[in-house]
Amino acid sequence: MPTTQNCLQVDDLSTELSQKIINEKIIDIQCQLIKGHSFQATMKANTEFIHDITNADIMAICINHQQQLSIDFLGTSKKQLLILLKKYNIQPQSLMIDDLLKHYHSDLLVNKGQALEIDSLEKIFDGLLNKFQYQQLENKLGFTTSFAYPLYTSKGAHIGYTLYFYLNKHCPHVNNLQPMTDLLQRIILPLYDQHTQTFYSKCIRTAKQPLHLTQTEKRIIRKLLAAKTYNAIADEMYVSINTIKTHMKHIFEKFEVNSKIELFNKLKGSHI
Repeated sequence: MPTTQNCLQVDDLSTELSQKIINEKIIDIQCQLIKGHSFQATMKANTEFIHDITNADIMAICINHQQQLSIDFLGTSKKQLLILLKKYNIQPQSLMIDDLLKHYHSDLLVNKGQALEIDSLEKIFDGLLNKFQYQQLENKLGFTTSFAYPLYTSKGAHIGYTLYFYLNKHCPHVNNLQPMTDLLQRIILPLYDQHTQTFYSKCIRTAKQPLHLTQTEKRIIRKLLAAKTYNAIADEMYVSINTIKTHMKHIFEKFEVNSKIELFNKLKGSHI
């Protein structure tokens, strides 16, 4: 569990990240991805939501992409951080996954795989600057602390981290950090191929061969590709929501997927 020893103690006025909010946000983001927006653009559009929920000044999503970290920064102070990193010739995208994991793996095991506080930028950008330069960077940025949350596949394989940075003694909205990480993980997993360790920023994978689909299943799929919800599809087809869910179960089984995003990955470029 994150601590707030180094930050100003302020009233936590954050919105509680309930399961209802999580589900609604996941549906919203998945709809944007299905429409063809990139993961980066979609997350950028949700910067304000992420800040309101976590109070983080900067968030970094670090994903193992073919043994190299794919890092995306978000937040109100993102520009300031990138300018400073450029000044010190730090290129986060050049970091290898092992450079980050070696600092935290044993500590995360002690913490049962949950959050870990990282109180120095030196631990994140290991070996790229000397101690004095790291102190300068932290002072100019107003760095207070950060928290790392691991990202896992459905089978428990480690694929990266979400890092929440707090500047100028700002406090984390503690109770929302793990739920926010879980939300991001559910968005990331359908875009991540764990066999090739490849992260797809867009839904681009297609079905290898056509499958036998009923006319009803084809109608439902076309409506899904138009970013319509199960409830909307049920209303348009004059059937119950449970009927739509039954059809979706059969569709998922035929395409060997577990979510709408995975289905769209396989259908991209297909004609249904």
